[in-house]
Amino acid sequence: MIASYFVAPVEALMEDMSYTAPAAVDAFDSVRPCDPDYATLPLEDGFYWSECAARLEPGEWYVVVFRSVRRERGENLTLEMYDYGAYIEARRRAEGLLFYFRGAPNERRECLSFCVWSSRDEAKRASRLPLHTMAMNMVNEMYESYALERYALVRHPGQSRLELHPISAP
Repeated sequence: MIASYFVAPVEALMEDMSYTAPAAVDAFDSVRPCDPDYATLPLEDGFYWSECAARLEPGEWYVVVFRSVRRERGENLTLEMYDYGAYIEARRRAEGLLFYFRGAPNERRECLSFCVWSSRDEAKRASRLPLHTMAMNMVNEMYESYALERYALVRHPGQSRLELHPISAP
């Protein structure tokens, strides 16, 4: 059985925004874990990407992955409040957030969450917003360890699959 997870309700937030979601939002909405160990697998192996690829036009997107191990004494409600607050802020004050997957910690407290952005610039802009900054200031208190991974997600013309290409930190 795959642990619970959260896919952000984009539609609910669209009501309050002038931002119109591109067709890619619907395509990324189909991404789901395919393995209960998705938190420790390479991103391309832990999720079903084929339906998403079939629904996407050729293009390139920016993916930020947050892998973590939560502290045993971590306050999950506080963490979830900061996480969701940063997500809402990104939807309302930044452009380009197409998809957000928030995983649930496994029995070893390992977790994987990721965002898909229309561009690296949009992701950088959102990372400087106040609630995201506050959430990032909590990482040492809430996590034993964490790592950020960055990828270019590409669908080439004439191909039916997606490719993930690692990108070095800014």
